[in-house]
Amino acid sequence: MKTLDIKYISNPTKYFWKIQPEPLALDDATVAELCQYCNSTKDEQIMTLKKDNEKLNKLVKFLEAELRQLEFKTNVREKAILIKDVVKEYSATPGGKASLKKAWDDQYNEWKALVGKGEMNKVKYYRLVSGINQHDLARMLKTKQPNIARIEKVGYQPNVDTLKKLAKIFSIRVEELIEK
Repeated sequence: MKTLDIKYISNPTKYFWKIQPEPLALDDATVAELCQYCNSTKDEQIMTLKKDNEKLNKLVKFLEAELRQLEFKTNVREKAILIKDVVKEYSATPGGKASLKKAWDDQYNEWKALVGKGEMNKVKYYRLVSGINQHDLARMLKTKQPNIARIEKVGYQPNVDTLKKLAKIFSIRVEELIEK
């Protein structure tokens, strides 16, 4: 028969008897069996965690793709900010107005120098100075944009009717469009 170690423990609030269990004695075979059980349980938990991790990674990828789609849809639906509104707001201050004027003058002078060197067609120069894009100019001339690109090539001389229409659009004389 096993003997139990019984001790009296006094506590100011309670008095009781505590039975101290005998330490568990395990032989090597029992320890090995417990370790094998712990290892197999640990392996099962690791496999479960790996599967859960794979599921979570797939979910993260799916959610990232959904977020990109949502961002794209949001960007498409948002109203574009017109450049003229940005320029208007920027040029409301004296510093902004001066910077904008300097930038425009620099660009204008660069275009003028390109025309002087023969590296830019006068039609393109007047279109840029007028702030018209090729598509809108094509619409004004009742033609297609590729025709405008062709007309703007250096050395190309459009017919007289086209020159008259362009001069009217740019509010200049026909002679100013003729390359020299």
